[in-house]
Order: sequence, then C-alpha cells, then structure tokens
Amino acid sequence: MSGLSQFFSYFPDFCSLEGEVRLHRYSPGEFICREEDRLSRLFFLLSGKARVYRSLANGRTYLFQIYGAGDIVGDIEYFLDIPASCTVRAGGALEAASVRMDALENATESVPNYCRILARGLARKLHRESLFSSQNVSYPLRVRLAGLLLSGGLSGYGRGGMEECANQLGTSVRHLRRTLGELETRGLIRRRENQLLITDRVGLKLLAGDLDSP
Repeated sequence: MSGLSQFFSYFPDFCSLEGEVRLHRYSPGEFICREEDRLSRLFFLLSGKARVYRSLANGRTYLFQIYGAGDIVGDIEYFLDIPASCTVRAGGALEAASVRMDALENATESVPNYCRILARGLARKLHRESLFSSQNVSYPLRVRLAGLLLSGGLSGYGRGGMEECANQLGTSVRHLRRTLGELETRGLIRRRENQLLITDRVGLKLLAGDLDSP
C-alpha cells in the first residue's frame, strides 16, 4: 500500500484535501519537530515509531510517550495556537503524511469531521498519559522495569540506552542500575557487556503482573 493510500485508509475524511497532503520519510533519530517550533503542518504517522520528549526545569529531557501508526503530531498546537510543546524524533525508519493547518481552516464544510479525528487523537494521548502517570504512582520501579524488559523496551545496556530508559521510567540512571542489579540477583536477567539478557521470562512475567505486555 502506498503512503497516500495508507494515509487515506487511516483518515478517509481527508480525501477532499488530497492535493494538500505531503509524504515524509524520516531516518532513525531525525527530528519531526523540536520543542518551541512554530508548526504550520499536522503530521500523521503511517509506519514506524516516534519518540516524544519534554524538557525539565533543569535543562534535561525525558521520554514522555512513544507514538505509532495513526498518531498525530501537532494537534495540541493546532487547537491552542502554541509552539510545539514537545520534541518528536523518529525512533527508527518512519513514514508520515502532513497537511497544512491553514488548509483545514479553509475546508470549512469538512471542519466538523476533521475536528472529530483530531479529538480522537487527543483522547488517545490523554488516555496513555493517564495510564503512564498512574503506573508511575502505583507500581514500584522493579515492577515497571520488568514490564519494560518484557516489551523489549531496553535491549541495550550502553549509556545512551540506560539514560533513555531511566527517563521513560521517571527515575535516575543510578537507581535504574541498582534495580537491574536486584533483578539479576533474583536470577531474572543477566548483564553482559552492553547487553541485557532475560534468563527467567516466567519469573519476570510474574513480577510484572498487570504490566506484562501481551
């Protein structure tokens, strides 16, 4: 399925704007937008993953969410008329389609349909953020880490991977390393050079409980 066909299969109400749709292909790590950018286009993810980062008061960034196919970048900025609230980067090879924001405003007869689509995207983001926040409050780090390991969210043990994982879990690299040591002592994982190996998947699943990804 071509990029355009895939876009219209996800968002059929946008067929009337076919001439305004632009396709984009991103390499791993490439920016879709940077925090404080003024966005003129909405981006609709078609394939791949995008990593969403926010800045902290101390100047560091943390991994806020991971977007996938069907997610939208720029919808909050479109409704609130604000600069980009997050930095979004391709987590791997990624394809997206974009539409000019002013084209949506000019297509007055279809505005209700477009707004419903964007509202659904915002609802998904709110749901994920609420789930993430409740997990951080409700589950200790070792449980959240077990769920992340089972989902393949931490395959490398290098400095960059550890920092990103710590940001995603809302902790420090030092605390993360201590917790990994605890899981290793329990025989659930083994650390070897720049790799983390799961040695007891059943035990890790029991520890993760409700956070075990299907």
